Amino acid sequence: MSYVGRGDLDRIVSTYHLADDSSGNVVLRVVDDVTRAGRGGTAAAVTVALDLAESLDPRERSAGRRVLDRLLRAL
Repeated sequence: MSYVGRGDLDRIVSTYHLADDSSGNVVLRVVDDVTRAGRGGTAAAVTVALDLAESLDPRERSAGRRVLDRLLRAL
């Protein structure tokens, strides 16, 4: 899973010839502020953990919940 700023999406899709495919092996999450959502630090960890916690895959969901639990205990 990758986080892409809204302003970069068209360029990335064009450069890498991406197409919507529900069975594809890449997930792009489009965010308004990639600095806060996807580049290091606690905000990035929370964003990724929340995505994982919503997953239908039990392993991904468990991993997301573990990270969220750890971050909450650190508050």
